[in-house]
Amino acid sequence: MTTLPDRGRLGILPLPALLLLLVRAGYSGRLRLSSGNDVRTVEIHEGRPFRVAGPGLCDRLVASGRLSRDDAARVAARAGAHGGSEENAILALRLLAPRALWIALRAHERELLIDCFGWPDGEFELATGREVPADVRSLAHDPFDIIHSGVSLRWSVPRALACLGTAAERFASLDPGSDETCASLRCLAGVEALSKRLDGRMRLGDAVRACDTTGAAAAFLLHGLGALVLSDEPLPLSPTEASAPARPRIEIRVAGKGASPKASRESSLEEAANWSARRPADTVRRALCERHARLAELDHYEVLGVARSADAAAIRRAYFSAAKTFHPDAVARLGLDDVREEANALFARIGAAHAVLLDPAQRRDYDESLAGGGAEEAQRIASAETLYRKGEVLLRKGAFDDALRFLRPAAELDPEDAAYQSALGWALFKKQQPEPDAARAALERAVARDPSAAVTHRRLAALLRAVGKTSEAAFHLARSRELDPRSTPLG
Repeated sequence: MTTLPDRGRLGILPLPALLLLLVRAGYSGRLRLSSGNDVRTVEIHEGRPFRVAGPGLCDRLVASGRLSRDDAARVAARAGAHGGSEENAILALRLLAPRALWIALRAHERELLIDCFGWPDGEFELATGREVPADVRSLAHDPFDIIHSGVSLRWSVPRALACLGTAAERFASLDPGSDETCASLRCLAGVEALSKRLDGRMRLGDAVRACDTTGAAAAFLLHGLGALVLSDEPLPLSPTEASAPARPRIEIRVAGKGASPKASRESSLEEAANWSARRPADTVRRALCERHARLAELDHYEVLGVARSADAAAIRRAYFSAAKTFHPDAVARLGLDDVREEANALFARIGAAHAVLLDPAQRRDYDESLAGGGAEEAQRIASAETLYRKGEVLLRKGAFDDALRFLRPAAELDPEDAAYQSALGWALFKKQQPEPDAARAALERAVARDPSAAVTHRRLAALLRAVGKTSEAAFHLARSRELDPRSTPLG
């Protein structure tokens, strides 16, 4: 029986390792996560999170246009007066239909838990949970999906390798007895690519470095679930491999008309190499752009390219196939940097579709929402919010050029959202080659849509000061101080 600590620090027992420990122990109870004043409470049944409490539901709904700021104030007042949750207050005030609130709440809970992976430090505490609802299985989030997404989105490869410790320096292969475990993870990005490298002759860390953060997440899961065989020495070559003769090198030369044989050979070989490299890239670019252009009109089934009657296995296959082609890292490896933003937006939709359609309860609710309409709008908002959150993390780190890969498509998906426009404008202004005109336009759109956001006024003041508009800059800085007396000028 696995012994669980009552409490501890996330710097010593990282969150993904803790969640895997709870899965293996079949833990049921309450997990409290905290970092400074930020607190999350997670209800867990048999290792699966089914309720995540934390701040920001109303903020999320306001940012997505589902609630107005006045509605949010009414929700806060009612929740405070009755001592209830925000979601109960929203239902009591009839501000959202139950199904729409359910979809928003599920996405919010998932993001709340994934955000905790990005905490630089923090603490955890385990305690007895509340009474488990009868339909807990339909409410539960997939812990492996949470761990995979948290590590992929909030961790770097070096951090994941440091957490793997000495295992990263050992030679790794898949345990033949773990086929069922590996099969259950195949739908997650990076698992298949990493598995192909785990032949017992490559160190686990080198295999992860050859992939990306999804490969790091895959390694963390495979190792944590005991699906790897680790050795201090590489596996020896099999007798067949050891005795196999080296493959002969074959060179094909083609001479063209009107040129010297040597020049023709060099030109033809160069053209052949360029053609072979360019052909798949062109195909991927065309397919990506075509699907991205239709995102607003595609439902989850159409995004994955499966029938509405597709079973779980077909959905997993479709997701894995899409990941190999449209994952932003796969697109980058083909040199298609010009469509990286489209890939980010498309793969966010693919990931969301996969998560919903593999969860029986979410799929049932989604199918019902399709029958009632409105699914496209909900999905557009969800995709934009996912991209915005990724961009915000990079923005806070000062990685402005990288942040634009997410903030541009987020603003395109939901151009009316003030927070998206504000973040986009600031990234455009602070990137290595600033675009002050585009940045100003985005920030002014953000101010027009939400005049009460102090941070947007501060950002616009900094931009205007930089381009010599001192009087306008002073106005917006003064306005930011009125809205937030703690406001200080941005550099």
